[in-house]
Amino acid sequence: MAKLIFRGIYKTEEQLPKADLPHNSVKFKEPATMENFILISLLFTIPSMLLIGLFLYASYLLHGELIVRYPDLADLSFSRIFIPLVLPFAPLIPHELLHVAGLGQGVKAELFLAPKYLTAFIVSITPIAKNRLIFMSFLPSFVLGWIPLLVWVILPFSEIYSTYLLVFSVISILVSCGDYLNIFNAIRQMPKGSFHQNLGLNSYWHIPEATPQPMA
Repeated sequence: MAKLIFRGIYKTEEQLPKADLPHNSVKFKEPATMENFILISLLFTIPSMLLIGLFLYASYLLHGELIVRYPDLADLSFSRIFIPLVLPFAPLIPHELLHVAGLGQGVKAELFLAPKYLTAFIVSITPIAKNRLIFMSFLPSFVLGWIPLLVWVILPFSEIYSTYLLVFSVISILVSCGDYLNIFNAIRQMPKGSFHQNLGLNSYWHIPEATPQPMA
């Protein structure tokens, strides 16, 4: 697993790690600011919600009804109040830890909290291969979102866990829209055999140059 360093609250881009880029690096065509990145990534909520709708329809076909129950507002127990308050933020740290796990061995990643944007994120200046970038970007939504949503579809309804499992999985998918934007950019812009590297909030790709072989 990659090495993770917690860097605290993100305030300015100056806090982010710096590294020398290869001379043949190409900057991604992507939003230049955190605000614009979040706005553009919201476009990916549309296909995400359409896919979630297909899962809901599959649940309806399997069980003969849409097994969604709304909390009883008359029940003011601790769990009924506390869990809905915590649930929207519950996936954030596990989400980033799964990104770190997806980076692979020997990679150093730095974790930042960004309360201003209600999110957290990791930055790594270690070059990673295109396929590794796509895998790392998709891993959190797959583990925390799509798999739990599939489990919710298959299992019969339970008053104890079903609604919370559905909400958790949907939130985990929707908070991954920034990852889907990164995947989209990687597929469209990175050639086969290229590597990705961060510099500040920007992404770059390059193709490693062959090491000259000594003459016999």
